[in-house]
Amino acid sequence: MRMRPSYYPFVEPGFDIEMKYPDGKWLEIMGAGMVHPNVFKAAGYVPDEWQGFAFGIGIDRIAMMKYKINDIRLLYSNDLKFLNQF
Repeated sequence: MRMRPSYYPFVEPGFDIEMKYPDGKWLEIMGAGMVHPNVFKAAGYVPDEWQGFAFGIGIDRIAMMKYKINDIRLLYSNDLKFLNQF
């Protein structure tokens, strides 16, 4: 696993966590960061009174690692022959 800085449009600073496949490729599984004050302004909140931490984990990406799926689009193709394997 590795954690490194990354760009996400609504957080500043942002980072992501990646896991390594056995073949040496990296797959991003989670992103996070502090919510940017402009997001609070756009939502009608006073940025000086509010702060937040946003994060998200891709459960689909963990399934890719576990079941050795090489293309995330297969999970969203609604192909029952493929999905019934799991």
